Amino acid sequence: MWPPTGQAGEGCAWATTLRELTCEAIPALEARFGLAPARRAICGYSLGGLFSLYAFTQDVYFSACACLSGSLWYPGWVDHLRKASLAGAGRYAYFSVGKKERKAGPPIMRTVQDDMEACAQVCRERGCEVDVTVGPGNHMQHHTERLAAGLATLDAFL
Repeated sequence: MWPPTGQAGEGCAWATTLRELTCEAIPALEARFGLAPARRAICGYSLGGLFSLYAFTQDVYFSACACLSGSLWYPGWVDHLRKASLAGAGRYAYFSVGKKERKAGPPIMRTVQDDMEACAQVCRERGCEVDVTVGPGNHMQHHTERLAAGLATLDAFL
């Protein structure tokens, strides 16, 4: 069930990772390279795709996210997203999955496309601009192409 470890909030490993990313890592990189972006995006593949959507839904720190073959089948995630307060106006979410992902693996993972579409719908309902792409292959194929397409859509939005 969601969250994957511990309870949501201060002790949750996901919350801790997000806090370290947004309060330490990104500010340090921006300072080092003299960057001052008006908007930021986050992108991830598989479990990283789930994390990118999680990070996007927690705060307006990220204006856009790309969830590529995201592990959106994770027990409790879709229900968690439906209950989350997501400020979507002026924000963008991109989802992609391989059309063969829903036909392989354990039964729980065969719902990945349906879960992706449910997450996309929640984002739309909250005011996000959303694009969904179902491409060729399974989870272990065409990841380079999915990553390139996801980054291109984020770049175009930003």
